[in-house]
This record gives sequence, C-alpha cells and structure tokens, in this order.
Amino acid sequence: MAEYINKSKQIITLDDKPTTKDELGFTPYVIAIAEFLTNKDTKPPLTISIEGEWGSGKSSFMKQLETEVKSQSKKLDKEDLEKIKEEDKFFRFFKSKYWKLIFKQETQTVWFNPWRHEKSESLWATFALSFLEQLSKNRNLPDFVINGKYALNLSISRLNLTKKPCKTILKSIELLLLFSTFLLIFGTIIAILVLLFNAWFGVIPRLSKILADIVKTDSNLNVWFKFLFGSGSVGGFFFAARNLLGIIRDLIGDPKMNLTQYLEHSNYEEQVAFIEKFHEDFSKIVDAYVGKDEKVYVFIDDIDRCELDKSADLLQGLNMMISNDLNIIFILAMDREKVAAAISFKQREIIPFLASAIAENEPEENDEQKLSKKVDYGFIFLEKFVQLSFSVPVPSEKKLDSFVEKISEIQTETKTSPTKEHSVSEQNSESQEANILYPDSPIFPIIEKDLDQENLKLAIQTVADFLDYNPRILKQYINALRLRIYITYYSIGVTFAEKNTLNIEQISKFTALILKYPRLLLALKKNPDLLADLEKNALDTGNANYWLKNYPKIRQLLSSEMTLNNEQKSGKKYIFENGSIKKLLEVSPEQNLPPKYFKLREFLAAKKWKEADYETYQVMLPVTEKNKDSLEQEKINKFTSKDLQTINQLWVKYSDDMFGFSIQQEIYQSLGDTKEHNKEKLGRKVGWYINGSRETINYDQISDENGKIITPYRGHLPYLPVWELEDGWVAITEVP
Repeated sequence: MAEYINKSKQIITLDDKPTTKDELGFTPYVIAIAEFLTNKDTKPPLTISIEGEWGSGKSSFMKQLETEVKSQSKKLDKEDLEKIKEEDKFFRFFKSKYWKLIFKQETQTVWFNPWRHEKSESLWATFALSFLEQLSKNRNLPDFVINGKYALNLSISRLNLTKKPCKTILKSIELLLLFSTFLLIFGTIIAILVLLFNAWFGVIPRLSKILADIVKTDSNLNVWFKFLFGSGSVGGFFFAARNLLGIIRDLIGDPKMNLTQYLEHSNYEEQVAFIEKFHEDFSKIVDAYVGKDEKVYVFIDDIDRCELDKSADLLQGLNMMISNDLNIIFILAMDREKVAAAISFKQREIIPFLASAIAENEPEENDEQKLSKKVDYGFIFLEKFVQLSFSVPVPSEKKLDSFVEKISEIQTETKTSPTKEHSVSEQNSESQEANILYPDSPIFPIIEKDLDQENLKLAIQTVADFLDYNPRILKQYINALRLRIYITYYSIGVTFAEKNTLNIEQISKFTALILKYPRLLLALKKNPDLLADLEKNALDTGNANYWLKNYPKIRQLLSSEMTLNNEQKSGKKYIFENGSIKKLLEVSPEQNLPPKYFKLREFLAAKKWKEADYETYQVMLPVTEKNKDSLEQEKINKFTSKDLQTINQLWVKYSDDMFGFSIQQEIYQSLGDTKEHNKEKLGRKVGWYINGSRETINYDQISDENGKIITPYRGHLPYLPVWELEDGWVAITEVP
C-alpha cells in the first residue's frame, strides 16, 4: 500500500515545465521549421507565431525548436567549413571566412516573457536589457575574448562625434590624459608590490637597495612616491579610476543605455523620445554583438498569458518594439484567435466604420458568423508584424496514450540521471520507430521540398490577383508557401506504391486562402470537406454558401487554372476532391520515417549516390557507437528487419528499381551455388569484383549530370564494408 502511495505521489507532483524531449509527435514539425529558419534563403527580419490553446505545448515546442535551430546552424557552419577545406587546402588559412567559422560563437538565442509588463515603455526597456544581457553572456572561455570585442564595438558606436563634436573631442582629450595617469598609478603600484614581495623573501635585496638609493637621490621621483604611497595613495588610485569611468560613461553612455529610467515613467514626450532612442541604441547593440550574415532568434513566450483586455495593449507594444533589423528572427507563442478577439474588442467602437476591414453583415447571417466577422479585424492587425504562423499539432489518441505511459518513466529518469539536451533530430525516438507499419509504410514525402523558380513564378501568377497585387503580402506569401512545403515534406508521407500526392497548384492555392482568410483554416479544421465543396460551387456556380457570398475572391481563386506540365497536372476538374489536401489539416504527423533517415532520403532524392552510400553506412552504425568507423557481424545481426526495409525502400524508390538490398537479394538468390562461391559471383554481377579483385566504386560513372543512372550494373549500390565480413554480406541481403 505504501509503495502504491509513493507511486501516486510521483505522478501527482510532476512538474509542468517546458521540455526539450518530444513525446507528443512534434519532431517532424520542429525539424521542418528549424530547417526553414536556418536556410540561407530565409532572410530576416521575420516574425513567426507558434499558435495553440493554453496547455497545448507551445512552450515545449519552442524549447525543442530552439535546440534544433542551434543544431541545424552548427551543421551548416560545419558544412561551410568543410567546403572551404575542400576548395582550398592551403590558402584557406589566409581567408577571413575560414577564421570566422573557426572562432564563431554558437548561434545566439534570446528568451523574453512580456506578460509581466503592462506598459510599453517597461516592455521595451526590459526587452533591450534582457537582449543585451543574454547576448553578452560568456558560455565558455573563448566567449570572454569575443564578447569583450563586442562590448568595445558597442562602446565605440555610442561616441556622439557627429552630434556633439566639440564636447566629444574635449572629453576624449580629458579621457586620454586621465587614462595615462591611471595607467601610471596602477602600473607603479603593481611594480612596487612586486618589489616589496620579493624583498620580503630576500630574493632581490640588492634591487630593493638600489631602488631606495634612487628615491633618496632623485627629488622628483621622491615626490611621486610620496604622492602615490602616502596617506592618500589608495584614495588617489580610486579617485582616478572613478573619474576615468565617469568620463567614459559621459562620453559613450551607460552600458545598459540608462534604460531603467524608462521602466516607470509616464511622460508622453519622454516616451516619444525613448521610442527613437530605443530603436537607435537597439540597432547599435545588434550591430556590435551580431555578425553581418548571422541570425539571432528571439523567442517571446506567453503573450496570451495576461488578461485578454491587456493582451491587446501588449501586442501593440510588441508591434512597435519589433524592429526591422536584418539579423533578428522573432518567434512568438500565442493563442491567435483569443488575441485577435481581444484586439477586436478593444477597437469595437471603430470597427463598424471600417468598411475595408469588415463587410456589412448579411441579413441571413447567424450571430456566430456576425461575431466571427468582427474578429477578422484582429487577424488583420496581427498580420502587420506576424508574417508566418504555425498551429501546434494536437496529438492523436495513440500519441496521448504513449505519453501517459512514459510520464512515470520520464520522472524516474530525471531523478536518477539528468540527461543531456539533444535536438529532436538527434533523439533516437523509439516511439517514432514503433509507428512504422510493416511491411509497407508512408516513408516517402507527399511533396518535394525544393520549390524551383519556375513553380514559384506559376504560384505567384495564380494568386497575385487574389492577394490584390500587394507587394508586402506577396513577399509574405512566398515565405508562407516555402514554410508550408517544408512542413508538408517532413510531416506527411505516402507509401511506396501510393500515387496520391500534392502538386504545386493545390498547395499554392491552399496557402493563399489561409493567408488571406485565417478564419477559414479554423472552419476547415471543423469541416475538412469544406474546401472541396467551395471548389465545386465556384466552378459550377452552384448554391453560393457563406464563404463565397461574403468573400467573392475565393471563387475567383478556385476557378483559376494554373499552367502546369503534363507530369504535374492531375487531369481532374476538381483538384481538391481527392482528399490530398485533407492531409494538410491532420492534427498528428502521418509520416513514419524516423528522423535519422531524413538525410539519407534527401541524398537519394537528389541522386547524390556517393553521399547516400556513405550515409547508409552511418545510419547502420548503432547510435551509441557512432564514433566508431566499422561495422561488425554482431552489430549487423542486431539491425532490425524494419530498418533494413526502410533503407531498402528508399534506395529502390529513388533509383527507379536499380539499387537496393532487395535488388541484391534477388541477384544473389538467382546464382544457385555455394555461399562462398556466390559471394564472388555476386560481386562480379553487380560490378564490385573484376578479374578476381575488388573494384573501387567510381561514383561519377553511376549517373550523368542530370541524375539519370547510366551504370550497367543493377544492384551496384549500396556498397558497404560489410561485404568483406565472413557472413555480413549474407545478413544484409536477407531483406524481408
């Protein structure tokens, strides 16, 4: 009974803190957003919102996103460094880019909780102080030197030479003189202390005697010594130091910009002046502490934690605070619908006069529809500074069951041995691998990740009129489309034989619809068939429903046709009737490919056979022994059939049935001889052995420049060192 009570207490006292360990199926989405944000084509300034109701896991999602962003950034820096090493093995030492990568700090992230601050002035000042403090934090020994350099840059940038030249010059001269005096005093004190120390231990008695004789004979020097080491010596030292710091502060300003004086004031003139001062000095902080091509990720959590009537003021303060700095990406966590409602409520007296913001209520509309229209104003306001949005996925029932089962395990693990923080892509999640449906599983993406220039041009031409040819919204649309493709690529999968995929027309129109009408996404989640119904009504001019009547541009977009090539065309009148678009509304990921295979899939899809071959070898190494460079027979036997099948399906699919373990197995089984003899025969058949000796793989002769396979050897890849083991090559070819 006592044991049961103790276990119950463990469950009851579980903490409610955000976690970097994924137990709710966030991994595909976290990887997708992190890869999008760290991609070199994603340029700041940018603001993205992570949206969901209270308790939905927004904070945990952002914690996991922060870890993954750092991991992805580190990988990109490593790739850039390796690229420089390959391109120039000797002269790289003379390139500044090489040394910048060598000494580059970890990607900077800043966390800020704004809900504690009701006034905009307090919000801005606290954010700037927090930003400066977190950026200048010394994480390791080299950071002391680097952050010292950044602090010097910031100090220099605050010299008011242009605004007050005379004062600055005079202060600089005074600073130079005082600094020289300070160095003389300080240096003399240190020197005398060293001499006294040595004299005390009898190390240099003769030197002490010589120094004493000089002091006695030289009257000028004697005066200096009396000044320095008389009754006011220590006081003189500190007086000089105080004056020195005072001049520096007067010349360049307080290191923290005197921001604290604005935490409580309410004077309007001071507030306006502070807005200008804030943006000016905040830009100096960013310029000093952030490299030209670097990104800083600012995570702003719990926006909707305060009372709803105050959240509108908070959002307006954030809108003015978020700068257009070319180095910063803001990630906000909020409940979009509630915040939009709070904004609309605050402006409830103005909304009826804004014909452009809200259409006149139709007589047949019910109360819910009339109220929803008013919330549109809040959505429009959020679009002013939130360019992209993502809704945290609701976990499936299966995921929740698994989550509940692991709660006690997690509690025990945290008490016994604290785990090191890993990115979600590095976590070997058994729960994800357990979801693989054997023998055929959805491990292939429903859409390709790369959006080429031709398809992007087609998408923009199709939606430009729908988005009113607004340049800012079109830029926002491009980013939203890229992010949507990244998320779809990582989270939605199809099986080996499934042909039900998404094309650029479907996803581009869907993205435009929910970008212009965010409330439509809420309606689609309640009724997944709504989009197909809207399309049929738009094309067949059927009964006009609520959305088509109140928002005629929806009919215009759904009736338009995108010019696609024969491979991309669906051949159907209704592009949304096949149900593929419903997959974009799923609350939990449908792709069962473990994250450790993402890189292999990308190499194969890009026809990079050499990289794919090496990556196959890497994923077959046990996770706990990744530092080793060899596969042993015992390790091969532990490799599961599900893993073998996953690797095999990826190879077969992307090589058009030319490469893969099953292809090699098929060839091996057709030989009909002894095991040892078949080993050599198989090697000759697939191009590994020629004239009795092992042949080196020439990856350049496998395919042409367009990726088309030209090698005559079917089953040529994957080629691994395991083929040299006694029975390893047989184990690999035994694919179910």
